[in-house]
Amino acid sequence: VSALIQQHSACYLEQSGTGELLQNYQLGPILASVQCSYKRQLRYPANVTIGSRVSRLGGSSMTVIHGIRNEQTQEIAALGESVVVVFDFEKQKPKRIPQDIRDAILKFQNGVLE
Repeated sequence: VSALIQQHSACYLEQSGTGELLQNYQLGPILASVQCSYKRQLRYPANVTIGSRVSRLGGSSMTVIHGIRNEQTQEIAALGESVVVVFDFEKQKPKRIPQDIRDAILKFQNGVLE
């Protein structure tokens, strides 16, 4: 399940339009941490739905929360949290999240951080 969280963090950036904006600045995301709390069993092969949203925008990082739902039972199977750092690979250091990326995230989430 943690691999799904890692993959969906990247999907969130693409769906929100922030992945392209990061590339325009020659920046990229680094997944700094992933946490997962299992609530129910998932049996392979299970079909799941993953919902994600940014809950916190820091200086150079953002916290993304995830819910993983079993499509068959509609029960929450796991809750997760990941921290994504905006990184300048050329300079090898974190970079402050540019304002237009912050704006794109807020627009994608209808102005709400939770």
